[in-house]
Amino acid sequence: MMADLHGANGEHEMFREALGAAAIDALSDEEMKSVLEHVAHCESCSAELSALRRYASQLSYAAPIEPIDQARSDRVRKQLIARAKADRQPLEISSAKLTTSKEDIVQPQIPKRRVVNWVTAAALAASVVALAALVSERRGLLESLDRERAGRVSEVAALRGELSERDAALSTITGPSVKVIALAAPTARPVGAVMFWDRASDQWTFIAHDLPRLELGRTYQLWLVLGTSPRSIAVFAPDALGYARVSIRMPLDPNARPQVAVTDEPGGGSTLPTTNPIMVGQVSG
Repeated sequence: MMADLHGANGEHEMFREALGAAAIDALSDEEMKSVLEHVAHCESCSAELSALRRYASQLSYAAPIEPIDQARSDRVRKQLIARAKADRQPLEISSAKLTTSKEDIVQPQIPKRRVVNWVTAAALAASVVALAALVSERRGLLESLDRERAGRVSEVAALRGELSERDAALSTITGPSVKVIALAAPTARPVGAVMFWDRASDQWTFIAHDLPRLELGRTYQLWLVLGTSPRSIAVFAPDALGYARVSIRMPLDPNARPQVAVTDEPGGGSTLPTTNPIMVGQVSG
């Protein structure tokens, strides 16, 4: 009877369609028994059921299991029940089969064709989504680190530039070639200023504090006086606290002994002083 079952293409296809449900234990006991009886005598179905069970075991944690299509399940179930009722007689196995030698046993071969179903597709989709999320997260982290590193590089560059400027300014007011000219007000005003003359580089640096606020349209003018000839160096205005700093390069004989003066002039400055100096100083020594 089982030989007839195996040889019938229609019944074989019916059992083959039920293998997916059998792999995930979705059949009743009676249906499962009928399928297993067929599988015991069908190498291709046996191999396919083993493969399906391996896939179900490996992917059971990768994606949720969905039920088999109801119409297909009902059709296969009816066919299996009908076949099970017709084959209730115990299997008759000849003694010749029981005495088969090891050489006569043919090991079942797993078919090379792939067993692909919705479970593998769902698992692949979930893996792709997870991988895409991980890549996006890592890319965002790298971009954030790059921005942070670029910000730190810019900050370090700015600090280096500031230090370089301060070093340059410090070099113009210190050293053996620098002459210091202190300016003082001829009156009792609390005004003070210093001119640093770096004779090696011809750099002049003027620093003043507590300068009075100027009237509208007026400016301070800095003069270098050699003998009786004043030479305009610069015009400037102090900040709200009366602080001012002027830096200019002007060649002069290193042995000269000039005077430095500051006057209050009309906006834009004058060719010659028009007011008395508010502070004066001279190179000593």
